[in-house]
Amino acid sequence: MPDLREAGIGVRLGTEGVIHVPDPPLEPPGPDTAVDENRLEELIIEAQTTLPVEMPGLANRCASALGLGTALIYLVDLQQQLLIPLDEATETLPVEHSLAGWAYRTLSPRVADTDDGVIVWLPLVDGAERLGVLAVQTAWLDGVRLRRSRMLAYLLAMLITSKRAYSDWLAARTRTATMGCRPRCCGRSCHPTPSAAAGASRPRSWNRRTTSPVTPSTTRSSRTSCTP
Repeated sequence: MPDLREAGIGVRLGTEGVIHVPDPPLEPPGPDTAVDENRLEELIIEAQTTLPVEMPGLANRCASALGLGTALIYLVDLQQQLLIPLDEATETLPVEHSLAGWAYRTLSPRVADTDDGVIVWLPLVDGAERLGVLAVQTAWLDGVRLRRSRMLAYLLAMLITSKRAYSDWLAARTRTATMGCRPRCCGRSCHPTPSAAAGASRPRSWNRRTTSPVTPSTTRSSRTSCTP
C-alpha cells in the first residue's frame, strides 16, 4: 500500500478550509500487523480500574498491543490555548501554529515525519466535546495502522470522560491559569464591620404587612465596608 502521506490524508487544504479525504479501503491485516487478542482483552479489563495518573502508561501498552509504537495523550486547557500532555515530563503544545493544534481544530488526522518513523496526530472527541489529541508514533503508516490509531483514540476519549467524572487530577492538569473569585470592591478585600457581624447574629422579625424578614438593627453602618 502506498504511504498515506502521499495520498494527503489530513494534509490537503482548500480555499474554504480542510478538504475531507476518505479513509483508505479496508484491508485484512497481514502477518506483520497481527495482534494478540488475549493481550487486548487484558488491557481493556485493566482500563476499567486504571487511575487517571496511570493513563499514560496504559496508552503506551495499548499502542504496543495494536502493533503501533507509542501513544501520548494531550488534553486541551480550559482556555483552549494549550495542549497539555498527561505525561508531566513532556512539553505542552500550542493550539495555534502546531500540527497537534491543527488536528484538534479541524478534527482531522495529521501526519508528520520523525527520525524514527511518523507521528499521527488524532483528535480526541467525546460526542461534540473536543478533549484534546492523541499522538501515535509508529515506524510506518498504512491503512491498518491508521485505522487502529483511530480506534485507540476513540477508546481513550471514552476512558478520559469516564475517569474525570470522579477524579480531579485530569482537571488539574488542564488548569493553566489561577482560578479565584474576584470581589466587587475594585480588587480589594471586603471585611464586615463589627456592627454588621453583630447584626447578623440577631434574630429576625417578620413584618406583617410585607411578610418579609426585617432585621431591627439594619442601618447604613451595618453594611459591608471595603478596606484596602
